[in-house]
Amino acid sequence: MKLSSQSPRTITRIFISVAVLCLLTRTLNASATWSCPRGGGDKQTAIADACSALTRFLANRRASCASGSDNTHNDQNSDRFYIQGWRWHTMSLIREAGEIQRLAESMSQQSFVPKSTESATTLSPGNALHLASDYVVNFNMKGLHRIERELFFPWARKKVADIFVENDVDRAFNMVMNQLEQDQKALISMGESLLLETSRIAKSATNSLSNSGLAKVAFTSAAIASCAQSMLHMEDVYLVPTIAALVPAKEQKAFNDKVIRKLGLLDSRLYLVGMHQALQAKKDPIELQLFEEYIPMLARKMIPWWKRSLYDPRVGNALNMVGGSHEDVTENGK
Repeated sequence: MKLSSQSPRTITRIFISVAVLCLLTRTLNASATWSCPRGGGDKQTAIADACSALTRFLANRRASCASGSDNTHNDQNSDRFYIQGWRWHTMSLIREAGEIQRLAESMSQQSFVPKSTESATTLSPGNALHLASDYVVNFNMKGLHRIERELFFPWARKKVADIFVENDVDRAFNMVMNQLEQDQKALISMGESLLLETSRIAKSATNSLSNSGLAKVAFTSAAIASCAQSMLHMEDVYLVPTIAALVPAKEQKAFNDKVIRKLGLLDSRLYLVGMHQALQAKKDPIELQLFEEYIPMLARKMIPWWKRSLYDPRVGNALNMVGGSHEDVTENGK
């Protein structure tokens, strides 16, 4: 390519793109430890063995249930998982972290112009980025981890231990739970780094959107989404089917009510909007059907109102500055 044949604007864009790529590469190298810590060597082998043990248990149990010889099967349960709000909460974290990545990447473009929103006159791009990051880390992630740490993970461990006392299934399940708790710590570290960088941008004298800072924000938010997605995969493959297989529906539903009380009525409205936004983006008909089945109609009808009055002022308007990625829910809440 002959640079002399290119317009000055095109040449400038090429140089900026190369500079951003170099800065992002340095950030990736410096932040290589920011991922879900799966370990290596003996630890990796132990986790793989635990996953294999749970896979065998679930496969054997399905076969035993089919033949009617499984004494742990509960007909009231039918192997359904009823604590879906916890899964959707994780999905909302994944989606929102991905939106922050997209916002940071868009801001790094020379031609970036914030989309007009209700808060456009009061939020600079740098402040919007920090506002969204603060919501994702200090509200959404923190709320998810509080439920997991104080309620769900201890409850799940106990339910499995009560049935399989100190045997291979119990040990394998605990190994998977230990890994998920390590992943939590990694997410917390990433969240702290994300807030530190966006705070620097927001507090700078000129609210400067430096390419190096934005590259760090884009990478860290992408790492959060990737780690949370990795956790969700492990949970869906091992934790969810194990709990569905062993814990009766009545107990699961009672525990789910306890989680909702722990989240609080006011905060639950924000979490519910985020969950629905995530499912709308995912476009999985099975997940959407479960949402309609498990979430009362009145709550679903209120989602558009809660989004406009509660969610958007906290995070939606900030993410909307990038334009086109933050889809609105329909008026009927479906």
